[in-house]
Amino acid sequence: MKNNSSRNKILNRVKKSLNIQSTSITNNPEIDINIDQELKKITPSGKELLIEQFRDEVEKVSGEFIFVPTLLEASKPIVDIFNSEGVLEIATTAESECIEIAKYISQKFSKIKFFSTADYTEDNRKIKFTDINTSIVNASYAIADIGSVVFCYDKTLTSYPHFLSDHVIVLVNENDVVANQFELFTKLDMETAKNMVIVAGPSRTADIEKVLVLGAHGPRKLTVILYRGKN
Repeated sequence: MKNNSSRNKILNRVKKSLNIQSTSITNNPEIDINIDQELKKITPSGKELLIEQFRDEVEKVSGEFIFVPTLLEASKPIVDIFNSEGVLEIATTAESECIEIAKYISQKFSKIKFFSTADYTEDNRKIKFTDINTSIVNASYAIADIGSVVFCYDKTLTSYPHFLSDHVIVLVNENDVVANQFELFTKLDMETAKNMVIVAGPSRTADIEKVLVLGAHGPRKLTVILYRGKN
């Protein structure tokens, strides 16, 4: 007896479609050339102009941009933020840049306590980091033309410091600033790209009655600190 249920009819159609070869063009050199030419027209020439574009775009999406000559000199504006906001507890990711900054500030300001994702088990991280309003995280890359930072999560594989804190401070090495998303994906392997998030400015939405709400899906405030990297 044949089973002519709607479910089987749908499944049979799916099976047939799987045998049909796609007619879309997967590799067209002419298209690639055209894209490259158009990108060159809108891409600043030289690192300094690229960083200026990144700064301008960060500020357009309500982010704060700070430039410092070295990583350790990022500690000064960070401490200024802590003092102005009365911050005593800070969440950090386990990347070496965040660990270095945390260690440097802790030696000078013993009242400020840092909590790294590496110091907690997966089950305990959410409990601890939910209550910390400020965090320092490291950007894997920054995209100049859209003023966004890219997070390829560290070995702890957590996004809590990136999104649970009200104020997220992002460290960016100038050598990790790329012109656009096309350049970004030339630097990422497939596995890394699976665990990547692109963030543009503080979280905000006006979905409900067109009233702007900050912090709906992430931080209310985003500060990007770009520092000179070693070539």
